[in-house]
Amino acid sequence: MGSLREDAEKIIAQAIQSVLPDQAVEQALQKALQKKEFCKGNIYVVAAGKAAWQMANGQCSLRAVG
Repeated sequence: MGSLREDAEKIIAQAIQSVLPDQAVEQALQKALQKKEFCKGNIYVVAAGKAAWQMANGQCSLRAVG
């Protein structure tokens, strides 16, 4: 078991990682694909704002895998 500071740093790092735009989009699409919520065909991601490129990047990384 690590020190209190190390544990806090790990928790904070995981919390930040889980809300990054690219990670959020990738996780949402992975869950939807696993549940087969999409029919066959293209998936279009529309994003606006400062995090738009990161959201699109999350979708692109899935396309390379799926």
